[in-house]
Amino acid sequence: MVTIIHPSRRNDYPDVIVPHPIFYWLNEHGRLRVGKLTVPLHCVSSEFGNVMEQSRIKGFTGVSRFLVAREPEAGIKSRFSWRSSKLTSESNALFWEQIFAELAARTTSLKELRPIWELAYSEGMIPQIVPTADGAIPLSEIYVTTKPSLGHELDDGKIVVLSAGAVSAWTAAGALQLDSGPAMLFRSRLSAPFLLENLVPGIALAIEDSEAVRSVLTVWVDGLEEGVGPFRYPAVLGMDSDGVLLIDENRFHARGWAERAELILRCLARHGVIKDGESLDAMIARIVDRRTVDARKAVREQPSIELRVLKAINGDISALFRIFTPATRLAAGDRFSHEEIARLALAVHGPTLLSALRETLELNGLAPPGRWGGEQARAFVLDLGFPVEFASSIAGRRDAELSVSGPISLPSLHDYQEEILANVETLIASGVGRRRAVISLPTGGGKTRVAAEAVVRLILRGDGRRTALWIAQTDELCEQAVQCFRQLWVNVGAPGEDLRIVRFWGGQRSPAPPEGDEATVVVASIQTLNSRSSRGELAWVAQSGIVIIDECHHAITSSYTDIMRWMDVQVGNERAREFETPVIGLSATPWRGYNEDESERLAARFDRRWFPADQASLHEKLSYMGVLATRSYRALRYDRPITLSAREQHHVDTFGELPDSVVDRIGEDADRNNLIVDTVLKSSATSILLFANSVAHAQYLAAKLHLAGCPAAAVSGQTDRLARQHFTRRFRSGELRVICNHSVLTTGFDAPKADLILISRPVISPVLYMQMVGRGLRGPANGGTDHCQIMTVEDNIINFSDRLAHQFCRRFFES
Repeated sequence: MVTIIHPSRRNDYPDVIVPHPIFYWLNEHGRLRVGKLTVPLHCVSSEFGNVMEQSRIKGFTGVSRFLVAREPEAGIKSRFSWRSSKLTSESNALFWEQIFAELAARTTSLKELRPIWELAYSEGMIPQIVPTADGAIPLSEIYVTTKPSLGHELDDGKIVVLSAGAVSAWTAAGALQLDSGPAMLFRSRLSAPFLLENLVPGIALAIEDSEAVRSVLTVWVDGLEEGVGPFRYPAVLGMDSDGVLLIDENRFHARGWAERAELILRCLARHGVIKDGESLDAMIARIVDRRTVDARKAVREQPSIELRVLKAINGDISALFRIFTPATRLAAGDRFSHEEIARLALAVHGPTLLSALRETLELNGLAPPGRWGGEQARAFVLDLGFPVEFASSIAGRRDAELSVSGPISLPSLHDYQEEILANVETLIASGVGRRRAVISLPTGGGKTRVAAEAVVRLILRGDGRRTALWIAQTDELCEQAVQCFRQLWVNVGAPGEDLRIVRFWGGQRSPAPPEGDEATVVVASIQTLNSRSSRGELAWVAQSGIVIIDECHHAITSSYTDIMRWMDVQVGNERAREFETPVIGLSATPWRGYNEDESERLAARFDRRWFPADQASLHEKLSYMGVLATRSYRALRYDRPITLSAREQHHVDTFGELPDSVVDRIGEDADRNNLIVDTVLKSSATSILLFANSVAHAQYLAAKLHLAGCPAAAVSGQTDRLARQHFTRRFRSGELRVICNHSVLTTGFDAPKADLILISRPVISPVLYMQMVGRGLRGPANGGTDHCQIMTVEDNIINFSDRLAHQFCRRFFES
């Protein structure tokens, strides 16, 4: 629109608002394409354009706004007008022919076409082909009626509701007139009549003039259909000629409580029992809200969390079995009570149980939140009487950064750690060329602590580049480093300064450069670094003052090699740099299995420099100090022969590890599993870390142990982070006696009080085997246990038993 004003006497003359001149030009010369036809815009009325746009006819999008805008304002109507004209009869017929052709392709939202049918009738046009949900059909197969109650809830287009004049015109053109109303048909009656109020308590209280509702009778039926003319439609519910509400029991209960209430009320409104319109939506909302309050209260009032679970699912135990994995279902069988199965569901899913049951909770009228992790989810779980941790989001990320301040006192490092710290300081102080080493300590020996303290003391509190990059492989290893830096800075950080700790894994954004000489440590996963290292915004990370590579026995792989090149660190036979960032590796197992060539490459990458230098007597020294627990080995022999196929043998020879097909097959042996379960149940150990053959194997063993009365849980790479943290926290606190895991707890996880490491998974790699064993070796001097037993299931794998890792490693634990 354009506002016309008087340039010098605006107070004497009112402003005049008129359409922009381009609108006038378009009205005079514009054309509208519909199908193969073009129509002058001045031949299209605003009412016509509005109907076409609402019906989503191609070519009319946005046209209605132009057509309305060209309408002259009342104040200038006498001086400003638009040319308008009508199409000739022949052009109008062609125009409608194109519209009907486009409509013939419609298969949805067919009730919305009534305005077009009415508009066409007003211009003397009747379609000969009518769109339906099954495709366009001849007008002679369409039924028309003036009564909405004779139509059907199913929007299939075969019954068209029109005005009386349009019905007459359509029937004259060949359509069939529908005279009889819908009839309710069913296969069998399932109950005697009962009052609707017994099915929906409180329905009468939510409805004004509710006397009619109080007397409505209801009957459960099976195979309910609504017959309209010659058509038969499956129905959830409907009212027969006697005013009895017939409800198909199976279809009704397959819907959520809110949807069921809405279906009932809309049916009552359709048959005139209650009023339709806006008040109907308010009635539905009141009933659903009342039901939600009552249903949540019923759950909350149950005396135990297991019974609350059962109440929340309305006693439908199949809802729990649906969220169990096949392995858990197999372990549960059909011998346990509903309460025991609910307890198992809590053990399997932990705080993610309610989110896993969301659809069932919705069906039962509990109105769960659409998203977990916010205030709405928190209010929901508290209203049900569950701990607040059940509201957490399974997909939530950790905070990208945190700042911590300090310092306060901290217990001193052990002598051997002080020696390592001094060696690192000497290495860094050399100032030029390659400065590399591996801090190699057994799990529980404190290598993360000493490496992080070296970073804090020598880099982050220094005068040079006060940035550090810590690279790890898993969420657990990365977060372990974050928490270590957090604790250290509070104790030994620079007084009066904050440390910026950046979490750079799991989808976190790329961090901004530090401000000035801000002390910053970036803890990153190797996966995230590789995917983003090409971005210029991370150039400052590549220039960090030091790099720590956790679990550095992986450091000769291509992913780490690429990152070292990105940081301009010499690899292989490249030219030596005059200056490069110090690189410190951490590992409890600084070798590459049985492959001597790869072990030599790994040693060369870190200049064959180990801290502490005396690795041969290290275990004995740390055990004597109480840093490591004393150890013993026990074989759990299972002699059933296991034969490998030619392809499986080739896999072992090629990759140096048993194929998953063999490991999985061993894990499915029922007698072997019974031996493991019986051994655990008879053991005097109080904290057992069990390494399973597969994810399914871990789930099966955990379920069997739990149902046998031994608190147990399973974790794997498939377990979401929230549940994994929940289970590992309960294991460390002693609430869980056994944690069965696959793949995720070999690194970055300490079980300080574990007094039994049970290895069911047959492995050939000594590195992987020692990583599993190392989870339980923390001694009393570092907050661990005095003694830990290492138990391995020794399988009889024909021709390969002597190559399994326990044959090589057991000597470290046997007295």
